[in-house]
Amino acid sequence: MRQLPSGTRISPPWPISALNRLGPALRALGLFPKVDDPAAFKAVERAVGRQDNSEAWVRTARAERLKSYEEDAGLSLFGTLAVRSQVLQCFRNTLEFDRFIEEHPAIEDEKITRPLFVLGWPRTGTTIMQRLLSLHKDARFTPVWEGYCPLAERDGKPVSEETRIREAKRALGLLHWVAPDLAAIHPMGVDDPDECYHLFRNYAAMPPGWDFAYLPRYWKWFERQSAVPAYRMHKKQLQILQWLNPRGHWVLKSPQHMAGLPALLEVYPDARLVMTHRDPVECIASYCSLVAVAWGMTSDRFDKRKITDYVLSNAAKAQEVSREALRWLPADRVVHVDYEQLVRSPVATVSNIYSRMGYDRDPALPGKVEGWLAANPKGRHGRHTYSLADFDLTEKDVRDALREPEPAGNLRKAGCV
Repeated sequence: MRQLPSGTRISPPWPISALNRLGPALRALGLFPKVDDPAAFKAVERAVGRQDNSEAWVRTARAERLKSYEEDAGLSLFGTLAVRSQVLQCFRNTLEFDRFIEEHPAIEDEKITRPLFVLGWPRTGTTIMQRLLSLHKDARFTPVWEGYCPLAERDGKPVSEETRIREAKRALGLLHWVAPDLAAIHPMGVDDPDECYHLFRNYAAMPPGWDFAYLPRYWKWFERQSAVPAYRMHKKQLQILQWLNPRGHWVLKSPQHMAGLPALLEVYPDARLVMTHRDPVECIASYCSLVAVAWGMTSDRFDKRKITDYVLSNAAKAQEVSREALRWLPADRVVHVDYEQLVRSPVATVSNIYSRMGYDRDPALPGKVEGWLAANPKGRHGRHTYSLADFDLTEKDVRDALREPEPAGNLRKAGCV
C-alpha cells in the first residue's frame, strides 16, 4: 500500500488494487465501464417512473462533470464503478425530489430562516465547530444517514428509517475500508452532522473548495458560472428536509461556502456565519493530506503537483472571494473563530456564538458540549500525521501563496471569540 513519508496511506487495500489491475485489459477489450453512460441514466428514469425535468443549468453541470470524470480524473476500475454508482444514485435522488415536491407542493413555501453556516478552509476546525453548534436544542442538521438516503421512499415505495441507517452504515464501512486513514483525518458516524457536499453533489453543483476527484474541466466550467443555481438546489433540498422534520434553525458547513459566499448570501439573505481561522502552514499540510487520501480512493495516479496546485489555488480563491463578500456584511451577522481559541475554550466559544447571533438560549448547551468532548477525545480514531514536506512544500511557499487577511488582534476586534 502506497503511503506518504509521514505515514498516511493514500492507496486502497490489496483486494481493490488487485481489481484495478484488470483495468488495462478491460480497456484494451473495450469493456471498461463508463461513468458517462446515457443508457444507465435512462434505466434510472424507468425505475423511478419519471423523466429528468431538471433546469438547463443542472443538466449542463451534470454533463460537464461526467465528461471531466471520463477525461481528467484518471479513475481506476474500482474508482469508475464507485463513481458511476454514486452519480446514478444522485440522479435518482433528484428525480425523487421532484416527484416528492409535486406530491407535496407546500414544500416550496418552507422558509429557511436564519440558517447558521460554518465556513473556513478545510482543516481549520469547521467539523468540530459544526458538531458542537449542532448540540443546541433548536439546531437542525443533516445527519450522515439522511445525506445518504434523504427520503423515506424509493421508487414510490416506503423505506424505513432503520433501513436507511443500515444502508448508510454499510456505505460508511466501505468508505473506511477503502481509505483506512480517513477516520483519523475526518471522523464520521452515521448520526453525525454531515457537510453540504452531499447537497451540492446531488445536482452536480459543486462550488470550489473540495472535491473527491481531480476534475479540472468541471472546475473551469464552474468558475465561469454564477453559483446561485447551485445554492438554489441546495435550498430546495433543505426545504424538503425541513418540511419532513422541522426544527428551529439549520447548522450547515462546507469549505465550499467560502468561494460560494456571494451566492450563499443571495439565496439565504438572513444567513449567520461562523468563520474559522488557523495558521495556513498547519491547515494546508493537513488539507493536502486529506486530498491525497480522497483522490487515492478512486485513482491509482498520485501527482503531488496537482494536489498542491489544487489546494493552494482553492484556498487563495476562497480567501479572496469571502474577504470581499464579508466586507459588506453587518458585523452582527458573522463571528470569527480562531482555531486555537476553539480548542482552548470550546464551551465558551459555542455559547458566545449563540449569544451574539441572537438565537434562543439553551441552558443545557454547555453540559452537552462537555459531554460530546469527553466522548470524542482527540485521537480517538487514530492519529493523523502530515507535513508540508510530504508534498514538497515549504513554509515560505505557503506564506507566499496565502496570507490571512487580518492579524489575530484585528480578528478579535471584528468578533473573534
